[in-house]
Amino acid sequence: MASTIASFANFLKQSKAHAVDNREVLIAGVLYKKPERNSLLWKKRYCVIYKDELQIVYFLSLEDFEKRAIR
Repeated sequence: MASTIASFANFLKQSKAHAVDNREVLIAGVLYKKPERNSLLWKKRYCVIYKDELQIVYFLSLEDFEKRAIR
C-alpha cells in the first residue's frame, strides 16, 4: 500500500511539470480511450489535462505531447 501511495505521489509530482507553452499540466499519462463507433477497438492515448481549462487533450504518444503534435 505504501508503495502505491509513493508511486501515485511521484506520478502527481511529474504531472505538475510546466508545458512548453507555459500552461500548467495537472494530470498527464496514458489511458485507453473507447471509440464512439466500434467499442471493441480501444485506442491507447497520452492524455493531458491543463489547469484552468475545461478540456482533455489527447496525443498519440508522449513524444507527440512534447512536440504538441495533435493528430
